[in-house]
Amino acid sequence: PPRAVRVLYDRRESALSQLVPDEVDWGLVRDARMVHLSGITPALGENLRAVIRRACREAQEAGVPISFDVNYRSRLWSAKEARDFLAEVLPAVGYLFIGSDDAATVFELAGPPEAVLNGLRKIAPAATIALTLGEAGSAALAGSVVHRGAGRTQVHHLGRHRARSSRRGRGAPGVGEHRDSPLTVWRRRAPTPCLYAGAIVPAREESRA
Repeated sequence: PPRAVRVLYDRRESALSQLVPDEVDWGLVRDARMVHLSGITPALGENLRAVIRRACREAQEAGVPISFDVNYRSRLWSAKEARDFLAEVLPAVGYLFIGSDDAATVFELAGPPEAVLNGLRKIAPAATIALTLGEAGSAALAGSVVHRGAGRTQVHHLGRHRARSSRRGRGAPGVGEHRDSPLTVWRRRAPTPCLYAGAIVPAREESRA
């Protein structure tokens, strides 16, 4: 059988791991259309947790929506450390992305997607929440409505192009085509035309190109 996958994180002493709040140009956050944050960043140290706290505060004060992907990594911090920190910042988040495994590990939320999403709602009360379910697809909670996405799909490109489904022969819609998929719900509710993976979405119109 193939060997088990072992992930190594070589981030110690990296430039990012040394970042402190005073080194950030917070004007970029205040002028953004959306700020996207990852749970990997605060896992790298207390200084970066301070950066994330400050980013959330700056965005909130400027009325800039915040998107957050939990991205829990057990090799970087414990579930308790992650849970305690996320309890601080997730109330400020408008769009939350989390896998069912991370929801179970970090927040001890398991069971039907609806139950997990309702549990996450207590932690991130203002957020549209997208929950990935592995082979079972995904689900999202927008307001009080739970949306269920298509099953397993293969996405070749996110944005304005249509996604292709790995089940094209069976006529299954791709993520970009399914009207109730979490990604589609996110696009409808977010103030930007497509999903951004970067930390900050610039306010300039050129960013739409």
